[in-house]
Amino acid sequence: MSGFYDETGEDKTIKKTVVGAILAASLVFFAFLLLLYQTTKKHTDPSAKDQAQEEASAETEEDDIVIGKSNKTSKDFDFWDMFSDDEQDHDAETADHSEGKPAVFTEQGPRPDKIKEGVNDSGDTKWENGEPNEGTHIAITDKDGKKTWYEILDIAKSPYSATFVKRSDNGLLTYDENGKKATEGASLSSASSFTDLHPLKELGIDYVMLRAVNRDRESGLVLPDASFNTLAESAKKEEMTVGVYVDSNASNENEAVEEANYAIASATTIGAKYPVAICLPDLSDSDNRMSGLTNDVRTKIVTAFCNQVRSYGMTPMICARKADLIARLNMEDLTAYEVWVKDDGADSDGHPYFTDYPYSYAIWSYGDGSSVTGLNSDVGLSLSFVNNEQP
Repeated sequence: MSGFYDETGEDKTIKKTVVGAILAASLVFFAFLLLLYQTTKKHTDPSAKDQAQEEASAETEEDDIVIGKSNKTSKDFDFWDMFSDDEQDHDAETADHSEGKPAVFTEQGPRPDKIKEGVNDSGDTKWENGEPNEGTHIAITDKDGKKTWYEILDIAKSPYSATFVKRSDNGLLTYDENGKKATEGASLSSASSFTDLHPLKELGIDYVMLRAVNRDRESGLVLPDASFNTLAESAKKEEMTVGVYVDSNASNENEAVEEANYAIASATTIGAKYPVAICLPDLSDSDNRMSGLTNDVRTKIVTAFCNQVRSYGMTPMICARKADLIARLNMEDLTAYEVWVKDDGADSDGHPYFTDYPYSYAIWSYGDGSSVTGLNSDVGLSLSFVNNEQP
C-alpha cells in the first residue's frame, strides 16, 4: 500500500504540462502590461525636448525682469482706474462744503455758469448790472456794500407774493391773498415805551411777541425783562394773543437750553398761545458772543433751544435777520422749526417793500413803529402768515 505523496510516472507527466502552460500564460500577461505602460507614458510625460523648451522659456522671463529698468509710470497701471473722476470731484465738492453751506460768490468772486439775459458778457467779474443765475441765487449786501450771492437751497420755499401786500391808512401793512389774511402783530420789551397796549389794539394789532429774558453780551448773564409781566397782563386785558421770545447770546448748546428753560417758564406762567422764539443778535456785528462761531455751531445752538421748547409741547421758532438766516445758519438743518424773519426795506414806486427771503416762514417783521401814527421806533411791527395759536 502506497502512502501519502507517492507519485507515479503518469502523474509526473501531467504536472509538467500544467506548469508549462502556466508559465506561458504568465509571459503573455507580462508582455501586455509592458505594452500598456509604454503607451500611457507616451501621452502623459513631457518629452525631454519639451522640458528643455520650458526651462529655456523660464530662464528668458527671469532675464527680462530687471529691477529699476522699467519705463512705466503709475498712470500705466490699470488699478488707478478704480478712482474715477466722479469720485475725485465728489471729494473736492465735499471739501468746499465742509460747513454744510452751498457755494457762494461775490462781485469779485468766481463767475457763475449763467447770467441774467442782457448783461454784458465781456469777461468782467463784477455783477453791478444784473443778478447771476436769476432765480437760483439770492444776494446779501454787507455793511461795507459788498454783495455776495448765495445759492438757494432745495428746501420749502415761501408761497407769499408782494402782490397782496398793501399799506393801510394808519401806516400798518396788510396782506390779503384772495380772502386769506395775515394777522398784524408787534414785538415788545422793556425798551418799548408802552405798558398799556390799548393803543396798539385800536390800530389793529392782534398779537404781541414779548421778550421774556435776554443774555447780556458782555457778562453772559441771563436777565429777565423788567416789563414782561406788565405787558403780558395788558395783552390779556386787550384779548391779544401772546408769544414769547428770548434775545439770545448763547455761545454753546447748554446756554441755549438754559435760555429755553427761562422762556418756557415765562410762557407757562402767562399762558402764551403763540410760539416760543430764539432771537439771534446781528451776526454781522462782531460785538456779540455768537458772531465768532461757525455756522455749524450756531445751527446746533438754535437746534438745542428749539428741541427743548418742543419737549414741553410748545411751538419753537427761529428769529433772525434775513442775511443771518441765509448766510450764517445751515437752514437745511433747521427745516423742522418755524421761522420769524426780520427784513425791512423802503417802499418802491408807491408799493410797500416785501421781503425776498426765499424759504418758508411764519412771521415777517417789516419795520418799526416810526412810520405809524401814535407809535415810535421801539415797537417792532410784523405780519403772521400762520395761525400758531395753541388751544
